[in-house]
Amino acid sequence: MKLCLTTHQSLYRTTDGGYECTMGLGRWVGMLASFCDKVHLCVPVRSGARPPGLARFDIPNVVVCALPIYFRAMEAEAVRHPVRLIRALWSPIARSDVVFIMLFNYMGLYVWALSLLAGKPIISNMAGDTPQLLCWAFQRRGIPLVGPVVRAIHALLYHGIIRSSAVVLCVGQEIARKYAPGNPRALPYVNSRVRADEVADKVAGGLPVRRLLAVGRLDFYKGLRELLRAASDLVNEGLNLRVRLAGEGNDRGPLEKMAEDLGIADRVDFLGHVRLNPELKAEYRAADVFVLPSHSEGLPKVVLEAMANGAPVVATHVGSVPLMVEDGQTGFIVPPRDADALRDAVRRLLLDEGLRVRFARAGQHKVRGFTMEALRERFVAAFRRFGLLGSSASEDGPGRRAGLLMPRRRTCAVRPLSGPGVLSADGGTL
Repeated sequence: MKLCLTTHQSLYRTTDGGYECTMGLGRWVGMLASFCDKVHLCVPVRSGARPPGLARFDIPNVVVCALPIYFRAMEAEAVRHPVRLIRALWSPIARSDVVFIMLFNYMGLYVWALSLLAGKPIISNMAGDTPQLLCWAFQRRGIPLVGPVVRAIHALLYHGIIRSSAVVLCVGQEIARKYAPGNPRALPYVNSRVRADEVADKVAGGLPVRRLLAVGRLDFYKGLRELLRAASDLVNEGLNLRVRLAGEGNDRGPLEKMAEDLGIADRVDFLGHVRLNPELKAEYRAADVFVLPSHSEGLPKVVLEAMANGAPVVATHVGSVPLMVEDGQTGFIVPPRDADALRDAVRRLLLDEGLRVRFARAGQHKVRGFTMEALRERFVAAFRRFGLLGSSASEDGPGRRAGLLMPRRRTCAVRPLSGPGVLSADGGTL
C-alpha cells in the first residue's frame, strides 16, 4: 500500500539536507510506515531556527513532500493562498493508493476534496472536538453569537468527511459517540507514543519536596488556573510541594501573574518546552502526582506517558480520559473547572504513600495495553478488514458499499517497530 499522510505538524531541515521533527510525530509516522510499502508525507518543511527537543527523522520508506509554510494556529496561508497548497498536495495524493487525513483543519478539507476528486480511499483521523473548542474561543473573545454558528458549520464538515471515509479513526470513545455513532467504519483508539519497552518498573516520586506535574500547552482550556488555586490551598495547609508546568502557550503570562497573586510564585516552575526523551521522562519519574485539569480533551497522550513512568494521575472527566484512568484504581477523576475537587484528590494522594504506590503499579499494568505495538496491530486488523491492505476484506463490506474500497492487491509486509532508522528509545534517530 502506498499511503499519502497529511499533517499540519512541521519537519525542520538540517544543514546536511536531512530532517528533524518532534518525537511524537516521528513515532507516529514510523508506526504507519511499518505496514506500508511507501508513505508520501505531506508536511510543512521549515529551515533556520528550530525548537528544542527535536530528533532525527530518517525512515527509509517515507518520502517527504514539502508543503508551503502556513501559520499553525490560524492556518492563514491555507485560507489566503489555497492554490499553492492544492498544487503541492495533488501530486502525492494522485500517486498514492490511500490518503490519510491527520487532522480536520483547513488543510484537511483541501485533502478531503482532492482525494474525492482523485477517487482515493480516505482514512480520516478525529483527534479532538475542534467545533466545540472554536465555539469556546469565540466566547472568550466576547462574540458568543458567532461561536455556535462556527461550531455547526464545522460539525457539518466533520460529518461529510466521516461519511466519505473508508475508515474513521477516533481518538477515544467520546469523539466516536458524538460524531460517528453507529458507524461500522469508526475505530476508537488510544493515541499512544509509548513503546512496550518504555514502561517503567519503578514508582515515580520519592523526593523530599512533593511535586505536582502538568504537561501540555499553557492555554485557557487546560485548566491550569484551577491547578494553581488547588496548589495554593495545599501550601496554605502546610504541604511542602512544587508545581512543575511543562509546555508553552498564550497563557504563560497570566498564569505567572496568578501565581504571584496567590503567593506561590516561588513554588511554581515554568519549564517551557521539554523534550520527550530524556528530559520529560525525568520529570514524569520525579513527580509524585501527575495532574491533567483540562476543560476539554480528546485523548491526551501525556496521561499514558505519566502512567508508563510510574506517576499516579489526577485528571478531569473530559474526553476519553476515563478510558485510560480508572477512578479509584489507577488514579482519581474529578469534575472539570472544580478546583476544590482537584485539591482534595491531590491532597489524598500526597498524604497516602501506599495509595500512590498502588495507583502507580495499576497504571503501569494498564498502559501495557495501550502501547504503540498494540496500536499498530489494531490498525493493521482494521485496514485489512476494510480492504485497505488487500487481504481478508469483504466484497460487500461498508467500504465497498460506499464505493471506496480499493481494488484487491497484494498484502504488504508488516515491518517491526524497531531497527535502524525507525524508532529510538534514547531520543536520537527515529
